[in-house]
Amino acid sequence: MSDEMFNLKQVSTGNILIEVRDQSLVFETIIDDFNDDLQNFADFVASLITGDYPAVYVSDHKNCLWAYDGDNNFKLHCEFDPNGRDLLSEISLKTNRSDLINALHGLAKDIAFHENFARGYLFFAGGTPEQDKFFDVVEREWKDGVKAGLFPDDIDLKDAYEDRRFIEEFPLIEYENGILEKYQNILLNIFPKG
Repeated sequence: MSDEMFNLKQVSTGNILIEVRDQSLVFETIIDDFNDDLQNFADFVASLITGDYPAVYVSDHKNCLWAYDGDNNFKLHCEFDPNGRDLLSEISLKTNRSDLINALHGLAKDIAFHENFARGYLFFAGGTPEQDKFFDVVEREWKDGVKAGLFPDDIDLKDAYEDRRFIEEFPLIEYENGILEKYQNILLNIFPKG
């Protein structure tokens, strides 16, 4: 099993949506900016690298347990679905430690360098008057575009459009760049160089 084990689906409004799959099952889990901590993800990977068999609550509002056992099983178990998505609540994948570490390394890089990691996850809720006005304008743009047949009536595409416009309109300031770098380091510095 390789990097296809993980697919970073979306980074938006304080959530990182991750798809985990084997040949036939798909498990979705969300790392949210309020309840979850990217350090838990880093701790899980660091423990794998040192040869341990970690079990850490990483995602879904501290309700999803990521575990790797002595039989080369990577398991995710969601105690309940806080977002009411009615999704698969457990998945178990047979994989060796090095393949899992490589797949998690790919996921960490995808998150750290996602174009919306800063504006969509770390700083999505600024709430300044300029940002509030921006969201009103973009909402009108989207509605007008849907009416004119320029955009499909699709909430996911609307969110992506809004995210892209927000990044263009509000580039990171120095202070935010420092925080972004800190979180990129949390995600990337757990892996051995090479």
